[in-house]
Amino acid sequence: MSDRVKQQLDREAQVQSSKVGFRYLIDGSTGAWIGIPFAYLAGQRPTARGTSYYSRDDGIEIQTFALNSSGNSLQSLYARMKDGVPNRTVWYAPYRNTWFVLAGKETPVNSAEKDFYVRAHDDGKQVRGFSKAYRPEQYPNISTIISIMSFTFDPLPTGYGPVAQGTSSNGNTDPTLITPGAGGVESAKTGATIALQNTGGTYEVPVLINGAITLPFIVDSGASDVSIPADVVLTLMRAGTINDEDFVGQKTYELADGSKVPSRVFRIRSLKIGDRIL
Repeated sequence: MSDRVKQQLDREAQVQSSKVGFRYLIDGSTGAWIGIPFAYLAGQRPTARGTSYYSRDDGIEIQTFALNSSGNSLQSLYARMKDGVPNRTVWYAPYRNTWFVLAGKETPVNSAEKDFYVRAHDDGKQVRGFSKAYRPEQYPNISTIISIMSFTFDPLPTGYGPVAQGTSSNGNTDPTLITPGAGGVESAKTGATIALQNTGGTYEVPVLINGAITLPFIVDSGASDVSIPADVVLTLMRAGTINDEDFVGQKTYELADGSKVPSRVFRIRSLKIGDRIL
């Protein structure tokens, strides 16, 4: 596959992800890394074992969970969820040494039939996972989302933090930038926990640009402005979130390697990191 085709597919993926509000986060209750399609959901609430992300019409519910392995081995949990739940039919049930997946349907006595999908992992100390229950008519809309959630789910996201404090351009630690937090970084001013991913020695954080596209941004505490690739700018223009009036001139920037490059300058309407909007 050529770079051009891969870039085109990546751009299309970003557009589709934006349509369903798909964003990655560290679940505050379990510590797991999970992607959530927020466009389908109305809110979230804590449960006894994790977090429930739910739609307004009860058509979709995603639940994270964490259980101590003692008394809740992966194999026993698999058996209970596969064969011990009344009015449940399982049609997909792979089991491996450290994880399992279950999919099927449930027909509760006092509520409507729903399909479900469960993924669980065991690290020897905890079993962490998520479940998704949805009305069957929703499947054409969320089948791809379920696959992506499953393939990218990380029960123990060691690569996302904690990290060292942010360093300003003069080499001094600036506690107002980022400080170590559980499973990510924590703002010293707001207390919001933000997940970072270690990519090739740099740290990235998912950012929603102009309410349209979520992309991983490199955290550079010495940078003066926000830099966005040209292809992303074109996508934002096609989405109607940037227009000609937003471009305010041109500026020459000095990069970390000392080279200087010209760049057009434009106004960013909003950047959203976690639940904070700039």
